[in-house]
Amino acid sequence: MRLWYILITVLIWAACPAFPRPAVITAGEHAGFTRVVIQFGAPIDWHLGREPQGYRLRIVPKAPTYDLKNVFNLIGKTRLTAAAVDPETGDLRLNLSCRCFAMPYEERPGVVVVDLRDGDAPAGSSFELPLDKPAVAHISADIDSAQHYPQPTFNWSIWSLPTAVSLPVAPDPNPQLPPLNPSLNPLRSSLIQDLSRGASQGLVDMVVPDQTAPPPTDGKALPPQIEIGVQDHLITRQKDRPGPALAAQGGACWSDDQLDIAAWAGQQPVAAQMGPQRKGLIAEFDTPDPVAVTRAVRFDLFLGFGAEARSLIRTFSPDNPDAALWSSMARIMDTAPDPTPAFVGMEDCPTAAALWATLSRPHTLPRSPLAKAAVLRGFSALPPHLRQLLGPDLVDRFLQANDMTLATALFDAILRDPSVQSPAIVIMQSKMNQALGKTDRAISKISDLAKSPGPSAAEGLATLIEEEAPLGHPITFAQVQALEAYLLERRGGPDAPRFQRALILARAASGDFDSAFKNLDSAPDIGAKVWQLLTRTGSNTAFLSHASLLGSDPIPQAAKALAIQIADRMLGLGLPDQAALWIAQATQTPSQLVARVKLAQGDSQGALNQLQSDTSDSASQLRAQAYQALGNPRQAADLYAKLGRPQDHWQALRQAGDWVGLAKHGPAPWKVVAELAINSAPLLDATSGPLAHDTSLLARSVATRDAILDLLEQTKIPVSASQ
Repeated sequence: MRLWYILITVLIWAACPAFPRPAVITAGEHAGFTRVVIQFGAPIDWHLGREPQGYRLRIVPKAPTYDLKNVFNLIGKTRLTAAAVDPETGDLRLNLSCRCFAMPYEERPGVVVVDLRDGDAPAGSSFELPLDKPAVAHISADIDSAQHYPQPTFNWSIWSLPTAVSLPVAPDPNPQLPPLNPSLNPLRSSLIQDLSRGASQGLVDMVVPDQTAPPPTDGKALPPQIEIGVQDHLITRQKDRPGPALAAQGGACWSDDQLDIAAWAGQQPVAAQMGPQRKGLIAEFDTPDPVAVTRAVRFDLFLGFGAEARSLIRTFSPDNPDAALWSSMARIMDTAPDPTPAFVGMEDCPTAAALWATLSRPHTLPRSPLAKAAVLRGFSALPPHLRQLLGPDLVDRFLQANDMTLATALFDAILRDPSVQSPAIVIMQSKMNQALGKTDRAISKISDLAKSPGPSAAEGLATLIEEEAPLGHPITFAQVQALEAYLLERRGGPDAPRFQRALILARAASGDFDSAFKNLDSAPDIGAKVWQLLTRTGSNTAFLSHASLLGSDPIPQAAKALAIQIADRMLGLGLPDQAALWIAQATQTPSQLVARVKLAQGDSQGALNQLQSDTSDSASQLRAQAYQALGNPRQAADLYAKLGRPQDHWQALRQAGDWVGLAKHGPAPWKVVAELAINSAPLLDATSGPLAHDTSLLARSVATRDAILDLLEQTKIPVSASQ
């Protein structure tokens, strides 16, 4: 009896879906959609349907328990506002607060993904129907597996015409079909796609129906008919059997299986695999074993040993169909030139070939979103050590192309293992921080690398100079000397041009502009940065030595973008004629700077002409200066009053001799003198007598003298020590 009880218990347990733990729900935000992932831990039968608040997920025959505590850890509530379990049915309810639709799929048995995408649901989506309504039969696209499931049937007679139809006098130009059943929309869409594919492959002819055809002789119209047959010697592509992707030139792209480099090694430590992976290269009669050679070449490529892989290919398998592919991958890993590249034109392939094509050509990047996604997907599938080997240069290329989205995604894929901090990765982090505007963090990271011992210090110092010098940060003489030594070590090598540019920038940032300009011909691409440093931080001597022009001299091409700044500094040094030469050849001519130059050259009327259409406060101030220079201080005083500049206002009033204005707006000494000047002595009446009159005149004379003495004391001209 005990044995029967155990057996029945086991059978009941085996017949029920197993949910060893609650279904864990997580979510993440993406561009245009929110992804909800439900991990059940066992295969399930699931159904998703629409309801007024959002969507409802039902598991049959028995609902599991759900772990909801991590749903909103990484997302806000812009799309998904709540996730709850219906206490009556056990269904999972996903409430929405957006114009969104759900697109679910089963990533693998036991893992259901629901994408909540912005916009309206596709026409005929079965997930927009309530779960209470009968589910629409699902037609599998897998031809081989369709026979294992009950095949749905379709009653074509719902579209049949009435049994008795009289011949119309004239054909109806707009025949009306009976209302269509909404539940058939998925089937209808599938038929349209299949018919369209058949038409593109020449299997289906699209013909307009003949409206004038005579009716059948028996007076009945035949219902629409669809016939399915097999045409001999004809192979068509099914949805689940796509053909090879094509490159831009029309050739086939290398497939993901051919580039699955992560699968070319086992899980054991590398040292334990070295022998088995290279075993049996030579078979009987001293002939290479193709299988063993393929295994060994792929293992070397997995390790990043490009030269070793090329040596195996040349020695044992030069005629292998994948030899060209392997050789190009090996050269990419070693940054070696490739005389016969195997990835030409594959930058926009939808496979991992897009990644290797991008790596193989320094100036080519994928253009389409599909190809960019393939690059990211292929890069993420690489082993960690290859991501760290190939990633920094790839990230730098996308940063230079201002593709921050893809650069950031690649950057994150490299740093999945934060324990590895090679110099190339540190430099990549610094460049990423620089691109994100985090200059201090970028310089901090690279400064430590530049001070570290070993060969990485040279790369770190060159990068540090490239980032610090354009900002005007001081560069020490010791850093310049170190760069000179590094350049001497690399003279004639591939890194020499970069270290030459860094050295020129370092000399300019350290104040040695003579040496910087002397060697600028060897790195003309940084000429603008050198001129920028000269204009902003150069001494007056260095600035005048390199920026002064003769009347017929053209300004250097690298300095054209800085012509206005250079002219402004020339004007500040009291050289309006030099400023005028720079302005004359500048790409833009700001009116206020031109007016300042003309004022300094004594052309006050020309300055006024430049400012006719400018109503800003700074233009009004220049206009007031021009009026003063033209001997019209009254208009200058009015402008200064509007600008709220009291000092300039009363100075212009004094220049105009406006004693009334000075008495009202001038400072204390001027105000007293002005009041004495405009107010005559009061007349005494005859009864006061001569003595009182004289006393009054004397008192006024004393007040006038004191006011004048105070004014002279405050406005006296200082005497130099030599006098």
